[in-house]
Amino acid sequence: FISATTDIFNTAGVKFPKFTTSTRPANPVTGQIIYNTDSAKLELWDNATISWVEITYAAKSFLYNTII
Repeated sequence: FISATTDIFNTAGVKFPKFTTSTRPANPVTGQIIYNTDSAKLELWDNATISWVEITYAAKSFLYNTII
């Protein structure tokens, strides 16, 4: 897992790490967010389901409760 500090209060926006479906991180942590270039979607790791899940409206509460 790579940790970094990101300044989200700038005009450049936020950049997420890019992976294909087959190259996603082998040891993800809950709440880790990536951009899947195969599906062109943001995904997050959910330890409860032990899977990558597409960030959709339904995932917003998970993100809010996990990260904030």
